Amino acid sequence: MSDKWQHYVRELELSTALEQLRGKNLLELGGGDGYIAGLLTARGFHVTSIDIAPKCSTVMKASAEALPFADASFDAVYSSHVLAHIHDKEKAFAEIRRVLKPNGIAVHVVPTPWWSILTNAIHLFKLPRMIAGSVARKLMGKPSDSIRTMLLHPLGSNRGRNAGSLSQPAAYSEWPTFGDPAGL
Repeated sequence: MSDKWQHYVRELELSTALEQLRGKNLLELGGGDGYIAGLLTARGFHVTSIDIAPKCSTVMKASAEALPFADASFDAVYSSHVLAHIHDKEKAFAEIRRVLKPNGIAVHVVPTPWWSILTNAIHLFKLPRMIAGSVARKLMGKPSDSIRTMLLHPLGSNRGRNAGSLSQPAAYSEWPTFGDPAGL
């Protein structure tokens, strides 16, 4: 999926999430290329962005399971399509609660079943090209685990330990939905 398309989708998600975010000091989980942090900064937030594999110098290398911040450091925590990739969700939610100020809010955008179907369909079209590229890199002695990653997480979710056991989420809000996920 192209960065341009992902940025467009993330902007749409953020426009809805902005209604929920309060305060000025915000922690973004899964900051990647820093795009969302830039949008939030332009809207007046003081953003600290983390990722386990940052793609730019403005995103700090850190894990949601062990946040390197003092207790009650942030007014809000925001993530988009990140929770499914966190191995120990219980630990991550405990960390999020710890770093949130009293009355702080965590807003997590999660993929709908339709989003998962769409991204999986795109992966099927990309798979032959990825396999060819992986074989070429292997023949040249360069490692590649993109196919392994895609096949281990075919729906963009972590089916490992604690997957789906989100007791005591940090915040919940009614979000608009498109289509009926129960109809899948």
